[in-house]
Amino acid sequence: MNNSVRLNFKKSSNLIFITAGLIIFLQLVLPLLSKSEVNPIYLVAINILVVGGVGLLVRQGYNWTKYFALLLCILCLIEVAAIVTGQTTDFATQVASIAQLLLLTWATIILFANLKRK
Repeated sequence: MNNSVRLNFKKSSNLIFITAGLIIFLQLVLPLLSKSEVNPIYLVAINILVVGGVGLLVRQGYNWTKYFALLLCILCLIEVAAIVTGQTTDFATQVASIAQLLLLTWATIILFANLKRK
């Protein structure tokens, strides 16, 4: 694997790790500030572990991890669609969810564009 391929996997994994940080903000910090419903801690932990695990696998440079990133992107799209169309969510939650979707989409695009150039 050449250096540009490794660099793209590293960029993509960094974006996925930033998404995990947004999950922490979205699930733990934002409900405390806006007095909205708090998810159970085990669901938040599972969510962070799955996203972080995919980030670690991408950082290792496995080519098949692009499909996990694509799956995360699709699941995040479904979540964002539910949050944006919901009437009970506040603006900050919607913005954080959209930012999470954009980061995952960009990470997935980097992975797929990387493999197309080979």
